[in-house]
Amino acid sequence: EACGELSRKRCSSVGEVPRWACLTGALLLGARRRRAFGYAACAFPWAAHAQTIAADDVAVAPIYGGYPNAMLRGPVQSGSFDDDPGVDLVVASYGASVESYATGAVYLLEQGFSGDTVIDSAAFIAYGDAEHDYLGVSIARFPGMDGTAPLSLIIGADHMGLTENDPGQVVVYRAPLNGPPRESASGADLVLRGDDERDGFGNQVAVGDLDGDGLLDGALAAPF
Repeated sequence: EACGELSRKRCSSVGEVPRWACLTGALLLGARRRRAFGYAACAFPWAAHAQTIAADDVAVAPIYGGYPNAMLRGPVQSGSFDDDPGVDLVVASYGASVESYATGAVYLLEQGFSGDTVIDSAAFIAYGDAEHDYLGVSIARFPGMDGTAPLSLIIGADHMGLTENDPGQVVVYRAPLNGPPRESASGADLVLRGDDERDGFGNQVAVGDLDGDGLLDGALAAPF
């Protein structure tokens, strides 16, 4: 409540934007300010259109990379991804180094995390299989057949790193995400690969009813 009151005061003259727009801004600003470890800030409700607000001033749950040059950057998603009905946070860091350099990783932070959180303490971590896979360059979520939680996760790994020449990749982890705390991309429930070297397959992923038949479809980009 105190955090929300602070933000509302800052926004009183220029209007409000949704909380996840604030999170995006916090990721950008925080990454500059805490370059050594990477930094994200979440769980503050409002920010101003026309003001620069330091993430430290309003964040109630800063999230840090676990090592120098962790480069905590990438898309985020929220929802219930496990058997607990509470809201979890999924944070992607496509430049993360897990097992090898710049494999990329996606982290599941279960509901209830607070204060300063190191990303490596996540309940579930998915990571790329090889250097420069960039797992987590894109992520999307989708519900079960009945349209309810827990949510499954689809993750792009476009393999566009400096030493990477393989086709891109998209992996799916089906709900609930209660498996081993660490899981490589090759261990996902479904693995899709592009057709050509450096095609960037998985650079963007989206899920929705694209043809109006009442069923969910997937849109997977291969820009090159």
